[in-house]
Amino acid sequence: MPSDLKGLSNCVQCGKIYLRITSAFCPDCLKQDRENLENVRDYLRFNRGASMEETVSDTGVDPGRIVAWIQAGHLMLSPQSAIKYPCENKCGSLIQSGKYCRECLHDLSRSLEVQVPEPRNRGHGFLSKDKF
Repeated sequence: MPSDLKGLSNCVQCGKIYLRITSAFCPDCLKQDRENLENVRDYLRFNRGASMEETVSDTGVDPGRIVAWIQAGHLMLSPQSAIKYPCENKCGSLIQSGKYCRECLHDLSRSLEVQVPEPRNRGHGFLSKDKF
């Protein structure tokens, strides 16, 4: 890629070419995304028991975007919230935060544990060629 085109990217939302610094969204879509996030936060603040369907219907925000905000930690749900989405692992359990349910997280962490071998007993002291 020529050096004068470095940093150019297509917006994941609208496809427009823009100079990418951090976000996958162009400045216009990023502004709209932030406004949508604030609208959903405000809606859920006053409608704590709203379901995903109600939230989408009343705010007009895509459910995939709402889940992405929750998974990224940008949107925190209250314990009374009825919004749930499936675990990304095979089980499909309904969750309210992160990408995986507790059981799948436990299974994943167990499978990633490094098996450290037990140290062998080599005796005590040290080996010396000098004998007294």
